[in-house]
Amino acid sequence: MYSVFIVDDEVIVREGLRNKIDWDATEFNLIGEASDGELALSMIQDMKPDILITDIRMPFMDGLELAKMAKKLQPWIKIIILSGHDEFEYAKKAISIGVQEYILKPFTSAEILSALQKTAAVLDQEKKQVSDISNIKNELESNATLMKKKLLTDIVMGTVSGIDAVQKTAEMDINLISRFYCVTVSEIRSNADSSNDIVTAQTHLVSFINSKPDIIPFFIAPDKLVCISKSSDDSTLEDDAYNLGDSIQYEILKHTNCSIITAIGTVVDRTALISK
Repeated sequence: MYSVFIVDDEVIVREGLRNKIDWDATEFNLIGEASDGELALSMIQDMKPDILITDIRMPFMDGLELAKMAKKLQPWIKIIILSGHDEFEYAKKAISIGVQEYILKPFTSAEILSALQKTAAVLDQEKKQVSDISNIKNELESNATLMKKKLLTDIVMGTVSGIDAVQKTAEMDINLISRFYCVTVSEIRSNADSSNDIVTAQTHLVSFINSKPDIIPFFIAPDKLVCISKSSDDSTLEDDAYNLGDSIQYEILKHTNCSIITAIGTVVDRTALISK
């Protein structure tokens, strides 16, 4: 269902559009009307119609000016121009603004419906394009997430050399470079043996740890969180790792129906030793 707004200074035209078209029998919803462009503009801003049907010649603000302003407010809006003038200059200006249809007066309800249907087809196509782009973006993001997870898993398992680890993480916008490293592995256990509890725990942990810039977190399995902690000071990194384990446990016990056990590795000074 697409919403339609009408602007024309002639009452008879507005009444004709309102009453001679059986809007309930169409895929369109007539949501409002105005007698000139100036009055229409604030209403369009509030109502956000999908389609604007407007006369060209009106007092205060003409239809072409209204069309330009409406496009600035809502770039996606589609515009159908009504005109009593079969003049090339009007049509050329309308095309430059991005008007969808240009209908000469007098017109029939069939002509209006035909113009609306053509406009709806354009809106449908644009929606599909937006949906396709969104799906592709989600797929790419999902693939990128899987690739990051695999790379980080390989690093903590020791199957990637130190140089490769630094280079490949940089390519994926992961800042692995640091003077010292310490790995923690946390295993989540649902007290009610529920997968939903595990998902809830994951959500809380991601929200909690993502705010910490010196920790690279990822799930090696749905119930196993791995954190690579980084620091320029080896004397505090182990304590930081223990504090992280305590904080993770507190978050889980406070916000979920789960328990958690965390194992803490040794502090190392090379990426190749992260798995040790």
